[in-house]
Amino acid sequence: MQTKYLDAGWGMGSVTYELAPGVDCPEVSTFLDVHHLYDSEGPRRFRRALCVFELPTGVPLRRHFDSDFRGGFQFYAGLEGHALVLRTTSTVYNYDYIWDVLLYPNGVLEAKVHATGYIHATFYTPRGRRYGSRVHSHVLGNVHTHLVHYKVDLDVAGTGNSFETMDVSFENISNPWSPGARVVQP
Repeated sequence: MQTKYLDAGWGMGSVTYELAPGVDCPEVSTFLDVHHLYDSEGPRRFRRALCVFELPTGVPLRRHFDSDFRGGFQFYAGLEGHALVLRTTSTVYNYDYIWDVLLYPNGVLEAKVHATGYIHATFYTPRGRRYGSRVHSHVLGNVHTHLVHYKVDLDVAGTGNSFETMDVSFENISNPWSPGARVVQP
């Protein structure tokens, strides 16, 4: 109930830091510097904050087994599928978000975000189990969600843009830790 954050307020695009070869990205990746103008009087350089690498998809791009219908075959041909990955991270308080953009040979773009880091925890009380899980004798790992929105404007087939809104509803509930007090939560 007490963990209402708007991580965008941290400037998620500006909190990208150096990536570790072999952990954050494959060692054979190409590492690039990133420049930010956020909260500074001029460009700030962040070394090796973006990596580019090929990722096997685990599914062949194409394959064919030409059976002779007698337990053998005339030929087999296959080509391993790959995607080109652009990766960066954002460090926001206790979380690191890993941002991937995957480009496939057929023109498909896929965006992924992975949350990692350390859990946001509070002091454990038996009534607190309604809001999280006990992770140690006096520690409660709070249940919460990560909702990410971003827009990519590619201007495919023209420059007309669309606009979408999302409504969030709120509930006014009793605060279990403070009798008589109320909390408004999404």
